Amino acid sequence: MDGESIILRLADISAYLEQFPRENIYAINHLAESTIVPGTLAYIYRDSGRIIGAQIILANGRWFPYFTSDNAITPLIRDAYTHRLRWIGAMRSITDPLLRELRTMAPLGITYREDDYACELNPQLFQLPDVQNTRRATMNDLDAIAEMRRDFECEYFGTRRELLMGDWAFQLAARYIECGTYIGFCDDLPVSMAVREASIPGYTHVGAVYTTPEYRGHGLARCTVAALCAESLMAGDRITLYVKRENTPALHIYESLGFERWGDYTMCVLQQ
Repeated sequence: MDGESIILRLADISAYLEQFPRENIYAINHLAESTIVPGTLAYIYRDSGRIIGAQIILANGRWFPYFTSDNAITPLIRDAYTHRLRWIGAMRSITDPLLRELRTMAPLGITYREDDYACELNPQLFQLPDVQNTRRATMNDLDAIAEMRRDFECEYFGTRRELLMGDWAFQLAARYIECGTYIGFCDDLPVSMAVREASIPGYTHVGAVYTTPEYRGHGLARCTVAALCAESLMAGDRITLYVKRENTPALHIYESLGFERWGDYTMCVLQQ
C-alpha cells in the first residue's frame, strides 16, 4: 500500500469513527496524534457504498477494529488474520464476535483479558471535593510519574519489572504531563496520579489512575480524578473512563464523583 492510499484510508476511517466517539476514543486519539509510519495497515469496508466497518493495525500489533454491521466481520477478520495481532481494545460488542471468528481460523491465545465498565461523568452529579493536596503535574514531576507508571504496569498487567527498564516509562511520563496529569501528595511525597490518557474534540478520557499501595484509603485517587475532571469540564468536555468490573473500590470512587455506566469495554493481549 503506498503512502497516499494509507493517508486517504485513515482520513475515511477517522471520519467514520468520529461518528461514534465514546466507543472509539483511543483509536481517534491515536490517529490524530500519530504520523503514518511504515507497517501501518488501514482497511475500510463498504456495503452498497456505505461504510460498515474499519480497522487499523499498527506495526507493533495494536489492533483498532470497529464495525456497525455484522457483514463487516468476515472480511475484517480475513484482512487482520495475516498480520501479527498483539493487543485489542474495543467495546465488548466488537471484541467478542471478532475473537470468536478469529479462533475458527487459527489458534489464538489470550494472555491477558480485562472486562471493564465504560463510564461517563454526569456533570449534574459532580461536586469537586477538597483537592488542596493535588496539583497539575509539571516536568519537575517526571521521575515520580515514571516510577508510578512502572508500578502501575507491574500491578495492573503483571509485567515483570525488569522488562520496564530504559526510557519507556520516562517517554510515557513526558506524554502524560503534556496531555494533562494531576498528582496527589501525602507527607509531601507524590504518591497518586490521574492522567488524561486520550483527548479528542469534546471528550477527555481518564486513565492510568494509580496510588502507591501504602497510601491508599486516604481519598487521593478521588481527588486527582476530581481535579482532572474539573479542568476538563471547564473546557466543555464530556469525560469518560474504564474501570475493571471487579474493582469495587474504584467503582465506588467514580460513582461518588458522578460517573455512570453506559457500556462494556474489553481489552485483550493476544498471542497468535
